[in-house]
Amino acid sequence: MSDHEHEHDHMHEHEHHHEHDHDCHHGHDHHHDHEHEADEETLIDEDGLFASLLDHNGALVASYRLTLTCPLDEAKSRLSRFALDVSDAVNQQDGLVGHVKAFAREQGSSFRISVTADEPDIIDFPGESVLVEGVAIVMAVDKDWYRQFIADKIRGVLG
Repeated sequence: MSDHEHEHDHMHEHEHHHEHDHDCHHGHDHHHDHEHEADEETLIDEDGLFASLLDHNGALVASYRLTLTCPLDEAKSRLSRFALDVSDAVNQQDGLVGHVKAFAREQGSSFRISVTADEPDIIDFPGESVLVEGVAIVMAVDKDWYRQFIADKIRGVLG
């Protein structure tokens, strides 16, 4: 769906396929198609959450995509806290923060209409969700520490 290039000059191709599971309140199936560089590793690949880590000439580049089921203001608060926590923790490790960023886009409600033999059956799926993509680029920290730390922090954004 989007091709974007990070400051570290490597490309990710991201495709999102959303299928609503109408037996539950609001579900998504995410299929991830990636062209990985040799030293890029997947940290998390679950429904609604993907994160990878790339060691790019000593810079550790964590890329993430996730879906939050909260209002945009709450997402802003969570992502601000996430960015500050990453920065603080990396500084405590005597590391350097290259760039921590997130882009968030709000998604609205949806509905399904189904017509069989009689009247249309309309089911509303109220709900707010926020799609988030971002990177957290750091340097001069232990890779094993950062791998575990950033995966935990990204999971923490989900609440």
